[in-house]
Amino acid sequence: MVRREITALLTQTDGSLTSLGEKRQTPSDIRMFLARLSMKFHNLTQAAIDGNYSDGDFFAGSNRDSSTRLRADIHCLNGEFSTYMRDKGHLRKLCSDSEPDVGSESDVDSEEEGEMLRVAKHEVETWVKRVYLKTRGRELPGNYNHVLLSEFYHEQSSRWTMIANDHLTSVLATTANFVDMVLNWIIEEEDVKSRDEKRQPITYNHYYTDNIQNARHDAMKGNIQKAMQSVEHDQNGKLHACKTAMDSLKLIVSLQNKVIVNMDDQACSEALAGLNAYYKVTMKTFVDNVCRQVIERHIVFDLPDLFSPMIVMELSDQNLVRIAAEPPQQKEKRAALSELAQNLRDIFSYQTSSGHLRREYPPSTISPAEVGPLAPPELGVAHGGSEVAILLEI
Repeated sequence: MVRREITALLTQTDGSLTSLGEKRQTPSDIRMFLARLSMKFHNLTQAAIDGNYSDGDFFAGSNRDSSTRLRADIHCLNGEFSTYMRDKGHLRKLCSDSEPDVGSESDVDSEEEGEMLRVAKHEVETWVKRVYLKTRGRELPGNYNHVLLSEFYHEQSSRWTMIANDHLTSVLATTANFVDMVLNWIIEEEDVKSRDEKRQPITYNHYYTDNIQNARHDAMKGNIQKAMQSVEHDQNGKLHACKTAMDSLKLIVSLQNKVIVNMDDQACSEALAGLNAYYKVTMKTFVDNVCRQVIERHIVFDLPDLFSPMIVMELSDQNLVRIAAEPPQQKEKRAALSELAQNLRDIFSYQTSSGHLRREYPPSTISPAEVGPLAPPELGVAHGGSEVAILLEI
């Protein structure tokens, strides 16, 4: 009976000592403790970046508010960023006149700063014409100055910095939350890009030329269709097949009479097509650069090294003590539990060697968790006026 009580008390005491974690009384103890933690941090962080969620305990039960699956979260945020840039990244969005929320250029002051402007087609044409007239140089009528496309692009992409900053803030918040969760898990105790964008627009992406050609073909197709409708009217409501040279000549003359191009309007149309094509190309590049060069290179890639064994080894003894030394109360509790465990082992060893032992007092109900900062008696525990004495009988 007494032997079982000693064994149970010793087991409970050892469990309490284990729950205190590693002993960290000297700088060497602290350095080893932090080195082990840093390896756990590195392994979990690298697994999260690689999308390797095999550690079921840490990665299980993730949700959007408290997710430990960092790679999945960043993919989700980057996807939302890409979609937003594609749909709402530009300053002016062309909308049909029938849409109820289409504003006007006169309403710009009433819009919140940084908000996208939903404008009708005639307002876009007015804006293009105004900028075109302000950038006229020595070019011939029907052509536009290279500065025109630059001004269009810089104004249309003026919201990109704000959108990218919001996205980076979300990624940083997600990453910081992940780091907190890793630390809580492993500690069981209680300007170059900006300068590039301000230069002249430049691209060698074939997607730009494809968009330009498609825009010109669509514009030409629309003009010819309008002209054909007028030609049909000229030929008594019917468009006859060109069976003779005279029929072909009549058709050509009718088309020439109907396709009347204002040179300024032609230049503005070409400039707007150039803006749309160039904007799509640079927007895709911008999204890729934010996701790859900023997030991956400067936030995600070096995350495992944020708390590495190398950093721990370089810490001075003073910093080690300041960062991870045991609190005085915990040191006292550890000392009391250690002494109690040793006394119980001594008693158990003596009882085993002598073959019997006698209990003088009823067993105490005190638990090791109640051990205070004072050291226990040599072969007993004193606490709050109650005492347990286990005496040896020789």
